[in-house]
Amino acid sequence: KEVVKMVFSSTFTLLAALLVSTSCNAKPNFLILFADDLGINQIQVDTDLYGYTGDNYTIETPNLNKLAQEGLLFQNWYSSFHVCSPSRASMVTGRYSVRSGIGISPSTYAPHAPGPKTGNQVLTAEAVGGLPVNETTFAQQLGKIGYATAAVGKWHLGQREQHMPTSFGFDHYLGIPFSQDMGRSFWSPGPMSEPFQPYPLPLVNGTTVIAQPANL
Repeated sequence: KEVVKMVFSSTFTLLAALLVSTSCNAKPNFLILFADDLGINQIQVDTDLYGYTGDNYTIETPNLNKLAQEGLLFQNWYSSFHVCSPSRASMVTGRYSVRSGIGISPSTYAPHAPGPKTGNQVLTAEAVGGLPVNETTFAQQLGKIGYATAAVGKWHLGQREQHMPTSFGFDHYLGIPFSQDMGRSFWSPGPMSEPFQPYPLPLVNGTTVIAQPANL
């Protein structure tokens, strides 16, 4: 069975999908890495040709450089949104995030809900919603043709069970359901300021909390 693996990081919000084939007529394996809050020159790849110096050689990314050397490097990228939740919604569904309601300020549809009233377009730690359950992700579609899937890292598309990766076609998940700065952790132990609640950041395996606060 083919395997898909998604990886998300907490600070950079990384999303990755790896597909591995073990069938006789093997389909290609692939890995998708998705990072938000990553600066245009915060990777170091093939500096002579492209000029990506890793912030003037202060950041080394040898594995990304190896991927670039062995494959193709594209220098233009268009994202449907500039922050975590809506950009992820677009990545996993292939649709504009506003079509699923992700990225719309809560003040427009839930003015009395807790959390920020304006300007916030990501799902906070106290969110009760998430990616609508009728949305179709690429993991669900890939599962239909024999791929197995996994996600690792920050999900940020809802933390209730019906909104977690395992409800959207991913066979396995290990990560945090929202940003590390939206809950207390060893990485950020101090008191939380509004609009975020002082909620211990959970580390989740599937839908089971295995550490809280997470030791990032």
